[in-house]
Amino acid sequence: MAQSGYTVELPQTLCQIGQGVAFDVVHNLEGVLPISLAAIGEMLEVFTSSPIPPFLHLGSDERELVSNGCFAEAGISPPAAQDALRRFEMKLSTGLAQMGIDENRVVRWHNKENVYYSNRTGRVTQYADPHDVSTFEPSSAFFGTVMLREEVQPSEVFSVTKSWVDFSTPPVGLLAKSPDG
Repeated sequence: MAQSGYTVELPQTLCQIGQGVAFDVVHNLEGVLPISLAAIGEMLEVFTSSPIPPFLHLGSDERELVSNGCFAEAGISPPAAQDALRRFEMKLSTGLAQMGIDENRVVRWHNKENVYYSNRTGRVTQYADPHDVSTFEPSSAFFGTVMLREEVQPSEVFSVTKSWVDFSTPPVGLLAKSPDG
C-alpha cells in the first residue's frame, strides 16, 4: 500500500470506527502544518464575503484517536502521540494568529474523553449532546448539535432544540448534523 506520509496508517481502526484519519504529526509535523494552514487560508478566501463574523470549524483535535488506540496501531506510543499533538496545536494556534484568526472564532468538537486541553487550538466547542456541556468548559462560548435522522419526528427535533436554548447561557448557535457527517 502506498503511504502519503501525511496520515497515520490505521487500516484496522479505520475499518472499525469508519472515520477519523489522523495527520501524522509525530513524523511529519513540519509537512502537515503548512498544508493545514494553506487549506484554511483558501477556505477563508471563499467565505470572507459573509456579513456575519465567521466561525472556523476545525473538527476534532484527534487526541481521542490516541486514547482509542489508533496511533498504537501505527506503532506510535500514546506519550509520543500526545506530545506531537500538543506541539501541532501550539503551532497551529500561532499560524492562525498570524493569519489574523481569533481563537474565540475557532470551533472544535467536544472530545469524548472529557478533557480540556488548554493548548487546543480554538476556544469554542461544539457539543453533540446537551448533557456534555457541564462536563467540559461551560463558561466559554459553544455550539449545540441537533441530529437529523429519517426516524426522528419533528417534535423530537423541537425538544432537542429547546433543551439547547434553555441553558442559562444558550449556545452561540445550533448546527444540524446527519449521522453520515
